Amino acid sequence: VFYPQFLPRVGVSSSLAISLYLAANGAAGGVAAVGYDRLVDRAARSTLVLVALVCWTVGFALAAVVETRAGAVVPVVLLGLGVGLVFPSTCAWVETCAPAEKTGQFSSYIASFGYTGQFLSPLLFGPLVPLVGVRGVFGAAAGVAGVGALGLGVWAWRRASAVADA
Repeated sequence: VFYPQFLPRVGVSSSLAISLYLAANGAAGGVAAVGYDRLVDRAARSTLVLVALVCWTVGFALAAVVETRAGAVVPVVLLGLGVGLVFPSTCAWVETCAPAEKTGQFSSYIASFGYTGQFLSPLLFGPLVPLVGVRGVFGAAAGVAGVGALGLGVWAWRRASAVADA
């Protein structure tokens, strides 16, 4: 949501150029989603979500410090890759956890949560802009994603340890 505000700080100000960065985000998500079947054959869904959270953490952190137009491509691609991994994983989790008659309903909640997050992020992170700037918002988002990655990593490690001990 804040990337269009960030891009002029690295010299990207035309509407066309900004839209190309956002298109790169969508394309990266599409590539990750297309390759998802192959990835899920090699790694657990929780691992793919952890990878997504790491992509988001690194992407947000890089956006907080990048200084060039070319450098600004990397964060937006990492953020897109994360989305492309998270959505299929959460849809698959819903399919396995929800009662069969409620799968469609629960799957629609995933999209709703995504749009709700896009709506809420300016409300939650926007007040930080006057205090720390747009780059600081990306730093804060990196912290939130990092906490999520750490929490999921600890959960997966404890789960794997419990299975090994059983």
